[in-house]
Parts: sequence; structure tokens; C-alpha cells
Amino acid sequence: MHVASIVLAFSLATYDPLAGDLARFPPPEVVSANWEFNRAHGVWLEERFSQPYYLNWWQENFNLGRTWELLVVAQAKNLGVEKREDALMELLGTTNFYLARMPPPSPIWRFFDYPPPELP
Repeated sequence: MHVASIVLAFSLATYDPLAGDLARFPPPEVVSANWEFNRAHGVWLEERFSQPYYLNWWQENFNLGRTWELLVVAQAKNLGVEKREDALMELLGTTNFYLARMPPPSPIWRFFDYPPPELP
């Protein structure tokens, strides 16, 4: 009986109720890489604020980055389940959450819509 109690306690301690939901999304390594790419692209855009069309591009990039940041929060097992679950729902909305749809890490459609930046 004592051994069974220890095994049960260990099983409950490592149980993650969000594991099934999170398994549908990219793994933490991919999520972190996408978030880092988004932040680096944001810095690149901030350096071009003197050109007005980059402001909208930056805002789109910021919003996409927030989505990836919330997935980072949801995958952080050191946070409470309720906070992580809220982050997941805020992340995409109900439909996209259940389909595990993630947007691109940055507004890649902008790479085709705008002229390349001027070289220094």
C-alpha cells in the first residue's frame, strides 16, 4: 500500500493537464526560435521607423510576436495551469486553438508587398 501511494503521488506530481492540448502545437524549441525571429525582425523594423510604411509592418509583427509569446507562456510548466490555459485561449480564440493553428512568426506577406530597404 505504501509503495502504491508513492507511485500515485509521483504520477500526480508530474501530470500536466494541458499536455494533450500543447502536443498539437509546435514543440518549445520551435516556438522559442519563432519568437526570437519575431523579436529580431522587430528590431530591424524599429531601425526603419523614419519610413511610414514600416510602422504598420512593425505593428503586425508585434501582434504576431504576442501570439508566439503567449504560446511560450502556455508551455512554461512552472506556471499554474489556469494561467497557462488562459494564455492558450487568448492566443488564438476557440476555433484556432482546437485546430492548433499558429500564424507565421512575422508578417512574411510584407516581404513581397514592399520594396527592399535602402542600403546604407
